[in-house]
Amino acid sequence: MSAAETLKPAGPKGPVWLQFIAAVSQRANMTAAYVAITIVVLMTGLILLEIGLRAFSLSTHVTDSWVAYAVAAVTFLSMPWVLEQGSMLRVSVVIARLPPAASKVAEFFGIVLSLAAVLFVLSYQWETVGKLIRRGTLSGDYIPVPLWIPALIFLIGLILLALQLLVMLLRLLVLSESSETSLSL
Repeated sequence: MSAAETLKPAGPKGPVWLQFIAAVSQRANMTAAYVAITIVVLMTGLILLEIGLRAFSLSTHVTDSWVAYAVAAVTFLSMPWVLEQGSMLRVSVVIARLPPAASKVAEFFGIVLSLAAVLFVLSYQWETVGKLIRRGTLSGDYIPVPLWIPALIFLIGLILLALQLLVMLLRLLVLSESSETSLSL
């Protein structure tokens, strides 16, 4: 395929390069969502084990902290998929009342500001993960957990969220396609 063929539109979904980026994002988001589902199942199992053990005055001594890590992991791993599916809540009272051109501009600024915020947090999280790995920091739990593991899961979720926001921005710019499928208040 020549360079000219990859840059020209390929139907309703846009240029090949945009389809590729969107497909990579979609596969990564789906994989992260499946990991999040698996974590929920494991978390539920750990909670049920803790309940059973407490009936005999026993404990795992890690349930509180591990469930906290799991909730954070599920939140950040599922966010990109939720955004991609249009299931993220958005307040569209103003945008719905704007003319189509102004609505696209508002959508553009909303995506750009969201992407900037995610990239800002992502840059700090990147540094945090590096520090935790270099220092070998462990949790103070009964079973010490290397703290770079939950921090890395948070970082992965932020990277996927930034990629999904980039896909949304590119679709808006290249195809004038907004994310109107989102749930609105």
